[in-house]
Amino acid sequence: MEAIWAGAPSARFVPKGAEALCMSVNYGWRVESYGIDLSMRTVSDDLGWVSANVDAFDAFARSPKVVHPKDVAVD
Repeated sequence: MEAIWAGAPSARFVPKGAEALCMSVNYGWRVESYGIDLSMRTVSDDLGWVSANVDAFDAFARSPKVVHPKDVAVD
């Protein structure tokens, strides 16, 4: 199992129609040992909600682990 957290997220403001705006918080990882790229993003037009929950997104982004399929036991 390999922890994948490194670095900081990026945030983007994306137009939604003529008068609305969305905020996107993005995370990306390169897992060299498996040769894969992973991404996670949160997008909402509720800018206050996204801004207020960045710490929760960071905590969640630190939690995934990459596991090789051969290491997974299936009942």
